[in-house]
Amino acid sequence: MREKLYILIALLSIIGCSRPKKSHNIAVIKGRVTYDRVSVKIESGGVARLDYSNIIELPSRGVLVKAMDVNGSIVATTSTDMDGRYSFRVPINRDIKVRVHAEMFKDGYWDVKVVDNTNGGAIYVMDGGYHNSHRGVSVRNLHAKSGWTGYGYGKPRVSAPFAILDSIYQAMERVREADSSVRFPLLTVNWSINNVPTAGDESSGQIITSNYDGERNLWILGDENGDTDEFDDHIIIHEWAHYFEDQFSRADNIGGSHSLGDALDIRVAFGEGWGNAFSGIATDNPIYFDTSGYRQSTGWYMDLESGEPESAGWYSEGSVQRILY
Repeated sequence: MREKLYILIALLSIIGCSRPKKSHNIAVIKGRVTYDRVSVKIESGGVARLDYSNIIELPSRGVLVKAMDVNGSIVATTSTDMDGRYSFRVPINRDIKVRVHAEMFKDGYWDVKVVDNTNGGAIYVMDGGYHNSHRGVSVRNLHAKSGWTGYGYGKPRVSAPFAILDSIYQAMERVREADSSVRFPLLTVNWSINNVPTAGDESSGQIITSNYDGERNLWILGDENGDTDEFDDHIIIHEWAHYFEDQFSRADNIGGSHSLGDALDIRVAFGEGWGNAFSGIATDNPIYFDTSGYRQSTGWYMDLESGEPESAGWYSEGSVQRILY
């Protein structure tokens, strides 16, 4: 009996020490995806502007990354982590490029993508170059630049869709802190450099203002020297909050123009006050801002925490936002 026990222990030791054979036909591509975020500068007199002398490189969190061969076939797919890092296994000795989609996707939990509404709804992507995968591990980092050249956007504004996504990521994370199993319905963000504050044809960029349309679509302004909102995280999250209210509760907001000093329909007062408040909650920043104008330098801001509403009451957007915040 003792001899049988020794044999059994020996067999278990052999099995326990064995390791799966490494595949000699697989390589690893990994890297980090980042984007430019232009900081906001709050100035005296209630003015907020984008500060192009203070551009911060941030990780692009939760975005879809694909490995593609020269035939356009998808070889591997993954998503970046909270530090913007990704990794996937690919065949060796293949010419492969890394493509980053302006989309956050987790099957059954969320699918948020940024598309160009003036280009047939095409999703924004950022491509790396083709390189041979060889053997072992190769590192390929991708960075989305702002396109700012010192005097204007003289180059493609690659970072804009990723900045929008990262603001929404922040909003979703704040909700997931309360319920990690929450499932967000499909959301499409329509952003274009042609989106202007004019009523008309949305496929031409005439979207009136940044807004949520009640049909799981955000529409975001992008008109340089007019009104761009891609780096205005409070604006992005304010509109996302309308989507959240609509999809997870009920939204009675009838829309229309509004400002802090207006006596509003109670439904408008609550809806807009809620969007403002949640933007401050999600960002941990009570300074709500909207940059606009020439070189995005003549915008405005307000203090959600200490700002006194001009006309307090149930009809006041300012009263609602301050109470909720």
